[in-house]
Amino acid sequence: MSANDTARLRDFPAVFLSYDEPWADRNWLDLKAILPRAVRVHGVKGLDACHKAAAAAVPGDWVVTVDADSRISPVLADAPVPEPLLTGNFRLDWLARNVVNGLWSGNGCVKLWPKALIAEMRTHEAAPDDTLSLDHDVAAIRQGKSAQVTMPERAVRTDPAATAFHAFRAGLRETAFLRSLAEQGAKRLGRKDLQSEPELLRLILIWSTVGRQALNGRWMLYGARLGLALVELWPGWDLRQINDHDVIRRLWAERIQPRFQRGRPSSADGLAWNWTALEEELVELARGIMDRGGPDLPELDATKSGALARSDLLTSPVRPARLDALGHRLLAAARTPQAAATARAVLEHAAVQGHPAAHFNLARLLERPSSHDPARAAWHLVAAARLGNAAAQTRLQALRTTDADQPVARVAAELPLVRSDAQDPARPTSDALCLVLDPGVMLAPQATLHVPDPDLVADGMGLGYLSICPVTGFARPRGIRLARAERLEDPVAAILPLVLGSLPQPVDAAAALRGGLADPATDLPPILATLGRDGPFGDHWVLGSLLARLRQVPSGAALKRLATLSDEALGTRISSLARELELETGTVIPVWSAAESRALKRMLSQVPSRLAWLATARALSGLGPRWQRQAALFQAAARSIWGDEPVGV
Repeated sequence: MSANDTARLRDFPAVFLSYDEPWADRNWLDLKAILPRAVRVHGVKGLDACHKAAAAAVPGDWVVTVDADSRISPVLADAPVPEPLLTGNFRLDWLARNVVNGLWSGNGCVKLWPKALIAEMRTHEAAPDDTLSLDHDVAAIRQGKSAQVTMPERAVRTDPAATAFHAFRAGLRETAFLRSLAEQGAKRLGRKDLQSEPELLRLILIWSTVGRQALNGRWMLYGARLGLALVELWPGWDLRQINDHDVIRRLWAERIQPRFQRGRPSSADGLAWNWTALEEELVELARGIMDRGGPDLPELDATKSGALARSDLLTSPVRPARLDALGHRLLAAARTPQAAATARAVLEHAAVQGHPAAHFNLARLLERPSSHDPARAAWHLVAAARLGNAAAQTRLQALRTTDADQPVARVAAELPLVRSDAQDPARPTSDALCLVLDPGVMLAPQATLHVPDPDLVADGMGLGYLSICPVTGFARPRGIRLARAERLEDPVAAILPLVLGSLPQPVDAAAALRGGLADPATDLPPILATLGRDGPFGDHWVLGSLLARLRQVPSGAALKRLATLSDEALGTRISSLARELELETGTVIPVWSAAESRALKRMLSQVPSRLAWLATARALSGLGPRWQRQAALFQAAARSIWGDEPVGV
């Protein structure tokens, strides 16, 4: 490889890690066909020890690790590895899709390690006796320097449920780990429940509810629910034991398998299990978790579970805090223009999502001689201060600038509000920017976390934002826009993938029907067509949305009759229309109950989808040359936050 070539994943030595997986030989042969120089490390006990064995098995300073339950697409071998990330402080992760619950995560992901990090790592079984170590925790290896980096390519699949035991073990370890993380986060906030960690709670819900369609999916659900309940069910259980494969296997052989085995040991098709008893225990575990204040766990049937797992809706976005941390580390290590450009791109992706420290770090970067832009640096510094960044506030005081010297930067919630339904709206006279709200729309809490960029509404361009639908819980492109005070009527040229508004709740059945008819969310996946039955008049909204999707717009008289349907008649009509839509689209359309809708809203990320970011990029790109950099920013941000579309998995 010449000095000018971009490194590819195939350029680094790869090690296949296996321990007791019956399917490992098959996956090993698949990997060798893609990466012929890969080597295998088998049977090393302990997750810390096996990674150190992997580092010792190949020459050089780097090692790619592939878990035995994962299979990669051939395209991953050519995934680019940017030179600025090869500092020795970063572990690069290519996420894997869990074939049971559809979740894209670090479980089974392909990792590119600097060997020096592995040598310094002391995790899992190698952690100090007083430390609960359930993850590699790369950021803790070199405090303030080392970090995980989630790469955008999506070309790995992992199946942790090929046998009943392995499915049980995977679920048990994952939720025990997630619960531990959530409890640590709640403790830092002075709370005892898990509600303060919504992202971790979301993952717990997915692992504990999605999977019945898979052969051993029920065993993964059972392990996951037991992992949540272990501390209460078995007082004195040491959570660190989930790192010990021998302990988990004894738990399985002595306490789990005998309770559900029917006659002989489980065969390949799983027919030796008492599935009825297992289902009853799953329900009982869920009830106990909920009675002890845990999350509601709906019992999704195989059809609904399978539709969710196949939908690619459950992936986690890369959070702005992680992007900012990566950008900060890249900035500290940047010695070349390319490295500085990479740091700037990452920080911009975090800043556009309203992360205060990202604005501050961008300001420091733009103060450098190599990327000198003092005006833009000043704006980012003020934006960081307005969002509460203490370092930015201190630096502004040190610069001793007067208010007149500082650029205007205000959080959206502080801008003047103009109601579009006012007959003669008062125009703010002293403010350059204002927010225009449609009838009934209110500011969402996120409006305190966004500083609108005046450059985006230059030249008579209006800018829209997303609003949360009160029924479905999804962001909709309507209800609120940014404008200059002197040009309130400017049309919306682009809609940013950021939530600033909250659409009005329907006040009665007729209003809900009209809302569903007017906003059928046809840009959302069809499997979400019946989402939202948990709130007031939710059934009427869903009915209106289904009618709109099927292009069956009722007359005024018919609308009045639909508004008076009984609950039973509403449910029957929704089921009938869902089946009709299923036939028309060729897609499974689950009819979600109220309880399932509540849980599903917590399982689906509320960060606007990849499609919303790409739509913004397209809209800005169509405005002419001046907007190309902003268009490229949103397009690249979609990739940083959501990754690429899945390939070959």
